This record gives sequence, C-alpha cells and structure tokens, in this order.
Amino acid sequence: MGQEARQYFVGDAYPPCTKPLSEIEPMSLKDLQLDTHHRGKVVFVRTADDGVKAAAVRTIVEDESGDVERLAVYNVYSSPEAADLLSDGCIFAIKEPFFEASVNGDLSIRVDHPSDLVYLSSSDSRAPKKFQSTPKEGEDSALDWKTRGNQFYKTDKFTDAVRAFSVGLDRCKDQNGSIRCDILRNRAITNIYLKRFETALSDAKAAVIATSDSQNAATSALNAKSEFRAGRAAYELGDFKEASRRFTEASKLQPDDQDTIRQLQRVGERLDEQRTGNYDFTQMGKSVSKKRNRLDHADYLAKTTKKAAGSHGNGLFATQDISAGDLILCEKACATACDADPGGHDFTLLDSNSQRQLSGTQGLLLFNIIAKLGHNSIAATRFFELFDDDYPYSTPPAVVDGVVAVDTFRAQAVLAHNTFGCPSTKTSSKAAQRQVQSPSGYPSTGLWLTTSYVNHACNGNAMRSFMGDVMILRATRDINKGEEILMPYRLPNADNAVTQSELEKIWGFKCDCQLCQTEAKAPPSQRRQRSQTVKEAEEVLSSSPISASKQAVKKSMARVERLMEKLEKSYDADTYEKQPRLALVPPGLWLCKAYACHGDWEKVKQSSFSLLRNLGYVTTASGDGKKLSLDRAHCLLVDDAISATILGLWAAEHLQNAAHKDFLDGLARGLYDTLNGEMSGFEDKCEALREACAVRK
Repeated sequence: MGQEARQYFVGDAYPPCTKPLSEIEPMSLKDLQLDTHHRGKVVFVRTADDGVKAAAVRTIVEDESGDVERLAVYNVYSSPEAADLLSDGCIFAIKEPFFEASVNGDLSIRVDHPSDLVYLSSSDSRAPKKFQSTPKEGEDSALDWKTRGNQFYKTDKFTDAVRAFSVGLDRCKDQNGSIRCDILRNRAITNIYLKRFETALSDAKAAVIATSDSQNAATSALNAKSEFRAGRAAYELGDFKEASRRFTEASKLQPDDQDTIRQLQRVGERLDEQRTGNYDFTQMGKSVSKKRNRLDHADYLAKTTKKAAGSHGNGLFATQDISAGDLILCEKACATACDADPGGHDFTLLDSNSQRQLSGTQGLLLFNIIAKLGHNSIAATRFFELFDDDYPYSTPPAVVDGVVAVDTFRAQAVLAHNTFGCPSTKTSSKAAQRQVQSPSGYPSTGLWLTTSYVNHACNGNAMRSFMGDVMILRATRDINKGEEILMPYRLPNADNAVTQSELEKIWGFKCDCQLCQTEAKAPPSQRRQRSQTVKEAEEVLSSSPISASKQAVKKSMARVERLMEKLEKSYDADTYEKQPRLALVPPGLWLCKAYACHGDWEKVKQSSFSLLRNLGYVTTASGDGKKLSLDRAHCLLVDDAISATILGLWAAEHLQNAAHKDFLDGLARGLYDTLNGEMSGFEDKCEALREACAVRK
C-alpha cells in the first residue's frame, strides 16, 4: 500500500457515537451507502493487511461475508499505538460507519472519531463467529494470556500487550487471585507507556493484594510495585496528592527503595509549587531546550478563579490583590505541538467547518489533544468546557466501550479559539526574540486549560511568557481582588483598524478594551492623517538605521523630530490622557537611541520618559525633581518599554541622578522579568543596546 500525502480535507462535522456496542444494530459492508452516516448501526470487520500510517492509518478490511472495503482512520497520528493500531488480522467494530468517495474516486470507510473504532479479541463473543477462534487446549488460561502479554511488553508491542492482558483478566475465575493481580499490575505499567494514565491508576490500585500478613516479604514487594505504579500514573495525571499517598504506601512496604525515595522527593516539590507558587525560574530556564521542552512542574492557580465575564463569556478573576510584577499563575500545557516534534511540519488540514487551513504544529496539536483526551476523562471534561463557538453537537464527553468518546470536530472548534503560539524553548531566548518578530510568529503551539479563560485586552493587566510547555502569567500593573485578568492575545497595531481586523480574523471578535474605545473616538480624518504620517516615519526609519554613521543619523534626527510633532498633534490630549499612543513609539525609540548615540543625555532622559508615557507608563517627579512615581494603570508592556527604561537609566547615570538611576534600574529589571518570565538574557539585552547606540559603560 502506498504512502499518502499528509494533507487532508476535514469534512462536515458530525458527532461520535455515544452508544455502547450492545445498543446498536449490526450491518454488512455490502449495505453501506455512499456519503451516509449509518446512525445506530455497526459493522464488524477484520483487517486483511497491516495499516499504513500517514495523515490517516489505512488498510483493507473484510466482513463476515467476505466483502472487502478500504478503511481510513483519521486523527490517530499522535497516538502511541497508531503504528500497530490496524495490524493484520485484528477484529474491529466500526460504530456508525461513514462511507465516502475520496477526491480521486476511491471508496472507503472513513473514521474521524477514534472512539468509533472498537477493538475486539478473537475470543470476544461480540465478534462474528467466523472471526472467533477457539484456542488450543492449554493456551487459553489467564496464565497463558498473561505470558503472551508479557512477551508483547518485552518487545515494546504495548497495544498487543494490553489486549492480551485484557483477555487474561476475562479468563480469571478468582476475582481476588494472585494471577489477576499480576495481570492488573502488568497492564498498569503497559498503560503508563501508552499514556493511558486513568486506566493505569485504576489497574494499579486494583492490583494491591489484600492481606493481613504484613510480614510476607513477597506480597509486600508486589504491593509496593502496585503502589509505585499507581503513584506514577497519578503523577502524570497531575494528581500530586494521590501520587504522594501512593508513593508513601510503597515506601512503607519497601523503605529502602531508592526509586520510591526519589519519587517522594519529586512529588513533594510539585506539591510545594502547587501550594505556594514558589518556582526556581532561573533553573527552569536553564533546563529547557528544543529536545527537552516539556517540563516537570505543577500548576499554581491559587490566585485565580473562573466565572462569568458578561458579554465576553467566561473569564479568569483574581481571588486576592496582586501587585505589578507578581506571579498570577503558572500552568503546564494540557498539550503542545512543537516545531521539533516528529510530524511538526508534515500536515495541512483543510477544515470546511471553520473555513480555515491548519498547517504544521497547528494540525499536529489536534492529533496530540485527541490522543490525550481519549484516555483521560477528567482532562476531556475540562477541555470541552472551553469556548467552542457554539458548536452544534455539544454534549458532555462520556466513556463508552472503554474510551472517551471525543468529538474531533468539536475539539478543533475549541482549539481554534483557545490556543497560543509559543517559542521552541523559552521567551527570553534569542531565537524566540527573532520568532516573535517574524510574520509567522512562534513556531510551536499549545493549549492551557486555565489560561484559556483569560480574555483579551490590548493593554490588559497581565502578560504571558513561556518556558517550554509552562506558561507564566505575571501582572503588568496592580490587580485588585475580584478584578478580571486580561492580557493581549497579540500586541495592538498603531492603526486600530488593523488590530480589529486581525483579532476578528483569528479569534472571531472585535476588541472593546479601553484603548480600543479611545481609538474609536478619534475622527476618521485624524486617523487617516496619522496613518499617512506613520508611513512617512517608517520610510525615514528604514532608511536611517541607528547603525549608520553618526553624521547620517544626525541628518535624519530633525526630520524624525518633525514627524514626532506631527504625530503628537494627531492624538487629542484629553481623549488619550494616559492611554498609550502607539504611533509615537517607533520614532520615539529611534530618537532616544539617536540622542544616546550622540551623547545628548538630557534629551535621552526626556525622550525615554516620553517613550514610556506613550506606552502608558506615566511618571511624575516630586517637587524637588529627585523622586519619581509611576502610574501604569493603562500600560502596554512590550520590549520597547524595557529599552526606553534602560536608556533612561543610562541618562540618569551620566547626569548623576542617583534617585532616578535606582528607580529606573528597578523598573527595567521588573519589566524584563514580567515580559520574559526570568532575568536570563537581561545583561545581553543591555549590551546589545549599548552596541547599537555606541554607548560606553
């Protein structure tokens, strides 16, 4: 069978089957009708070839009558068992099959929801009699199936191992016998490798042998193993309290086991993070790399709660006062797709429901989330509580025939409105600085279940940063208890029409934050004049880089100053008051650097404070001019604010204003930490700015 191109068309949405096999009626392949979802029906088939994995896993299947058809199972690319999902000779029930013709005319059964495909063993009474097999005498006991499962496990055939262990459990006559506990214990570790952590936890807990003989060393060793595996599964589910309980029980049974001691220490660290929000962000930043971008940390969410946010649906609100620069939350992603992942650039999904094209990591994230939710009912419930743009088949996810019935179309609707781009490693990395400035933005993408409730505001009160798959949210200004937490999904453009267009195109809404309301008050003629002046300024700045000769820079300074005056007049002082004036930022930063380049520190001081004001940071000097106070109620935290503060700091040093120097040094470091999540790279930024402006230390 040939390898298909990894591009496919996502057809019209339809829900997964939520009925168990016992409640739907069998049908044969010959009765399939083209372009039809056969509701309330099920077809039993056996694979006639090994599946080929591409955008879908494809194979040939036959039914009990010997009729054959093609089968294509989509949205399983990221599943750990995808490679051997449709191995030759496997028996499946395809619930409510959809029969379609592909673009090249080939007919096939298309499965979009992996939960609609149910594996059956050859000894399952639900399978057609022709497909059932009677094992030879002495080959069908629980012990026989346990042995088969162990053999599959040793050769990393985890899907086959789970299937064998499951048959073995069906053969167990003694529900509390040692063989049953052995099989449950072995299936638990196999499910851990398959990332089926809920099932693994259930199996491991059930594998604990009930005994009154605490002195039995063999039983204690087996129970310690069961408790340890239960702890591992609970840890992966993020249930650190349960993990701690299980590892503690394992430690009681085998106090000297070093693996258990290490796990207890690790889970203790997670519980501390979860309770206090104390993270070593410096060490976290050092640990992340392109190959290690899924980190081992707990969520800290104690300062936030979800509730209704009026016309904006649900939102996230502060449960206590939070000071500017303080941590609001720290959350590990439910799922990410990274540019370095296998398949990260291999897919293009053409979605007819949203009229969008998903490519690269956006498509891979859909596969990753479906693989996770199919065996994690708790995460599935939380995921499908997120905004789905009024998807028409919104029903709570339920476990049916052993798996969560995940609606892949609804999953895509949720992802379309709740994901965030993220860097390959961390926000403060040099690569991330280049990525965020590129037209395509960050190369990786992910979904964070709690942070997804944070609504947008162009100059909100919070800013996100990333370290691997961990999102860090800090306050950009003081937040009062009960106040809604807001952050910019993307930074606003100086032209508000562009901002609104981009937000509507990507997320389907127009912004009504204070800044956008202020922008809307400006007369159209004034906005047109401003846009024209911005274009003139862009042309001047692009032709006059700070890296040019001092003479060339000086020649452009007067022209940029005139453009700044012209732009100033396009902002009504009363209307904008303390709101950001974004069109003034690029030429303002250029002038600030130019003055520094020429050593005019008084002008650097003035222009740096002006630049900060144009980003919503309003500074006020005391009567004697020595002390500064800061009003950041309307601030917009961007990298230019840090540059402006550093330039102002250098001006204070040259003008020997110690009070201003201390104030600006603290502000620069605080802004950098809030924007990047850590201080790594701050000195490099200062040095790069010095080189750009030819400023000596």
